[in-house]
Amino acid sequence: MKNVSCPKCGHDSAPSATCPNCGQTLLNGAVPAEVASWHIEKTPPDLLAYMRQTFDEAEYWAGVREIEETGGFTFEDVIREIENRVPRRG
Repeated sequence: MKNVSCPKCGHDSAPSATCPNCGQTLLNGAVPAEVASWHIEKTPPDLLAYMRQTFDEAEYWAGVREIEETGGFTFEDVIREIENRVPRRG
């Protein structure tokens, strides 16, 4: 099979691989089997507008930095929090 040029960085790679230079997926128009049965629709413009109004980029990046610094929560932390909030049955 002929190599294709990565749309992101221009590096040549196999058409069904990931670009070794930048990591861009090179599907060459093919749809992965895992998502072939999905029904995907474009996000309605009014929903996009609402999301843009309510999304705070600074808050998002502050959360990302906190996770990087502290390691975030473990599954056990989440379960413990749920157990602490739910009243115990006697």
